[in-house]
Amino acid sequence: MPSSITELQNNVAETERLGEEFLNLRQENVELDRHRQDLREGLTALRKQLRKDPNAGKVWIQRKGGVMLKMGAQTAISLMETDQKEIESRFTLMRLEEKILLSKLAERGALPSEAGPGMLGAMLNLRDNRQTLKSLAEENSEEEGSDSDDED
Repeated sequence: MPSSITELQNNVAETERLGEEFLNLRQENVELDRHRQDLREGLTALRKQLRKDPNAGKVWIQRKGGVMLKMGAQTAISLMETDQKEIESRFTLMRLEEKILLSKLAERGALPSEAGPGMLGAMLNLRDNRQTLKSLAEENSEEEGSDSDDED
């Protein structure tokens, strides 16, 4: 194969890899945002409960992996606030990674405004239709050949 075709294939493969990485990162961002929202809701509910009953003893909280723990309300709040800060910093880093990937995609010809899920999904689902195209071309040439026979 000529080197230009090999280079083109390598560029397309690299663009697909970057697109997959971008889509995976975007999905991680969505999941992280859901977790962040769940933490906000939990903190709000726990603080409301403490306003109503300042002497509330222990509360149940769910940790990563679905583990349920019973602990003091103030300890739970501080633990949840720490988790929230950790998630915010991870979210910020992931946004930065997303911008870097979009920049790399833009360098390869996919502009950031065009690098939406639809365009990336289409790139990831590209199929090699050379065989289909060959058979269509053969059918087309056969039809043209039969049309010229009819005119004679």
